[in-house]
Amino acid sequence: MLFKKFRQPLLDRDTDFKFYEERNLAVFTTKQAFEGEPILYVYYDMDGEWQFLTKPGADMANLMVVALSQITKPDPAINEIYHLPFGWRAWRVDSYSDWQTEEYEMEEGKEE
Repeated sequence: MLFKKFRQPLLDRDTDFKFYEERNLAVFTTKQAFEGEPILYVYYDMDGEWQFLTKPGADMANLMVVALSQITKPDPAINEIYHLPFGWRAWRVDSYSDWQTEEYEMEEGKEE
């Protein structure tokens, strides 16, 4: 299994970061997320790459690569989707809403 070291319960880990991946894992987000807009769309593709977006169809000019831990600091509710399987997405209406999840297939040649 890819994340064998985290198969045990999270008893020995900080509760402010629940993801199975390392804190310094490079993930995609947008400049708007770091300017205060809430992350409302999350994609975990089949290659194990995370995207944390403020709206669907992010503009490539606004994309940033940051450490996963930088995503959870301003919005701890992101931790609620730590268990999202490969090839799934999560979304919410606003930062106070519950996350909804579903399996998805990204169209070839199209970025979400």
